[in-house]
Amino acid sequence: MISGPIGEEAGRQPTQRELSPVGDAGSAEDQRAALGKARRLDDQCGRAVGIFLIAQRETMQWRAVHGIGDESEARVRGLRDDGRASGTGATALVYGYWSDLDTGGYEWIYRPDAVAGIIPTNHGQSCVFVGGTPDRVASGGKQGKQGKQGMDAIHELLAAAAPDVAARVHAATAPRGVRTFRGRPGLVRRPRGDGWALVGDAGYWKDPISSHGLTAALRDAELLARAINDSDPDDRFDALADYQETRDRLSEQLFDVVDTIAGYRWTQDEIPRLLLQISSAMADEVETLAALDAVAVP
Repeated sequence: MISGPIGEEAGRQPTQRELSPVGDAGSAEDQRAALGKARRLDDQCGRAVGIFLIAQRETMQWRAVHGIGDESEARVRGLRDDGRASGTGATALVYGYWSDLDTGGYEWIYRPDAVAGIIPTNHGQSCVFVGGTPDRVASGGKQGKQGKQGMDAIHELLAAAAPDVAARVHAATAPRGVRTFRGRPGLVRRPRGDGWALVGDAGYWKDPISSHGLTAALRDAELLARAINDSDPDDRFDALADYQETRDRLSEQLFDVVDTIAGYRWTQDEIPRLLLQISSAMADEVETLAALDAVAVP
């Protein structure tokens, strides 16, 4: 078990159909871009799959797409799915928000047949999650058996991964329901083209067991914004090539090790080494971002 201030707070999907205007961040000379409205993209079932944003700079239009939710395909008009790398591992997850749970902070549990964790959130609630292979989670947490999904998987996998955590969760106030993510392999896409760019999950999807999705989205948005704002009007394509090079360099190591963990291709003795590799990849990312020049805010 790993406890302490690691990982990210689990977020909830937005429900609003139209996001707020980005607003004016300064004059054209200071910002060199006027941002329009960000519009949520839905799939055929009405689920959020991305955000569509047009940033106008002189006569050019840039379409930046960030995938959100568990169906974060780059389903943007005119964009071709150009996968550059595909993973093979996928962790199915079940999660919910418990109240009055006895926990001292973030808790991560890794077992060869199950993973689990506790993430303190707001209003006295903690996100409790369990994970396993998609087949196991689909059978309610029971190997080779058919069963109810959701709460059954929470209790079965928690009991297998960490009986002491399972007892604390059982003593807490359970939610009315839980959510299930059925798992999907990682994918790295080419993040740029003629007048468009991808950030976050839309261009670089990795298993959520990494707890790094929001960080990657904010990282990509920062790198992309700098690439566009610092580029010459006649040299924008090369600027986006620099963005792609930096994104790929910061993503490759983390993508590979997360795919190994999500595919359960490890033993109890091997998982500490894999987690250290994740920590090393994140440290490289922090060093790169910390070295960026400060940007004045109007």
